[in-house]
Amino acid sequence: MSQRRILAQTVLLIAIATASAVVPAAGASAGVRPHAASRIAGTAAKLSAVTVIPGTTGAWAIGETCGPSAACPYGGPSLVLRWSGARWSKVKAPSPGGQVAITAVASSSRSDAWAVGSDAGSDPNLFLHWNGTTWRRVTGPGEDGEALTGVAVTSRANAWAVGSYQAPSLSLRTLVLHWNGHAWKKVASPDPVPGNDVLLGVAAISATDVWAVGYGLNTSTALSRTLILHWNGRAWTTIASPAVATLETQLAGVAVVSRSNAWAVGQHDDSSDFANPLILHWNGRSWARATVP
Repeated sequence: MSQRRILAQTVLLIAIATASAVVPAAGASAGVRPHAASRIAGTAAKLSAVTVIPGTTGAWAIGETCGPSAACPYGGPSLVLRWSGARWSKVKAPSPGGQVAITAVASSSRSDAWAVGSDAGSDPNLFLHWNGTTWRRVTGPGEDGEALTGVAVTSRANAWAVGSYQAPSLSLRTLVLHWNGHAWKKVASPDPVPGNDVLLGVAAISATDVWAVGYGLNTSTALSRTLILHWNGRAWTTIASPAVATLETQLAGVAVVSRSNAWAVGQHDDSSDFANPLILHWNGRSWARATVP
C-alpha cells in the first residue's frame, strides 16, 4: 500500500471520529467511529459507514473483515450488512484481490446504492453498486495516490464520490467523480488553499444541489481551515465558511435537508484544548457556526 493511501486513511480516521450525520432521503453516506470493531466469524471486523434506504425501514452498513494477513483498517474482505427493519444480515459483496477498504455508502432506493473506497491490494478506486439483487463492482477512474472518502446518490443517473489525489507537486488536491447512469467521470473542482485540499464528505438532494466538505491545509502556516464546495448543476464553487481562530479546523461530514437547510460537522483545535466538536449550519444564504454543548 502506498504511503499516500496510509496517510489519507489515517486522516479520515481522525476526522470522522469527531461526529457525522445520517442524511435523510438525500442518501449521503455517514461515517461511524471506525475503531469500534465487532467480531465476525472469529476475525476482526470494522464498520466505517452507514446509510438509510429511503422509503423503507432498511439501512446499509459497510466495512471490512480483517484476517491474519490484513490488519484493520488497511483492508480485508468486504463486509456489507443490511438492516431489514427487524435484524441485520450479511450480504455478499465483491472483494477484489481479497482486500478492500470501503469508506462510504449511500442509497437512493431499495434497488440503488453505492459503496466506494479502494482496492487495498493495488490502490485503485473501488466502486460497488447494489441493483436490488446483487452488489457488483463497477469500473471507474482510479490511480495510485487517490482516495475516495464520501459518496452521495439521488437517483440511478446521479451519484457523486469525493476524496483527494496527490498532485505532481506531492500536495493533495480535491477529487470529485460523477456517475451519470452509465459511467464514472472526473469533474473539475476548486482547490482554494495553497497547500493541501481534501474532501471527506458529500451530500446531495438533487442533480443541481450538492455539498462537499473537508479541509484545506496551508503548508506555509501549517494550519488547516474548513473547506466547503457546492455544485449548482453547472460547476463546483467554493462557499465561504465561518473562520475558527484555532490551530486546526476540519469538516468531516455533511447532511442536507433542503436548499435552505444543511449541516456540516467536524472539529477544531487550539493550543490548550484539542479536538473540540464543530457544527456549521446553512440557512440558504450563508454558513454559520452553531453552539455546541
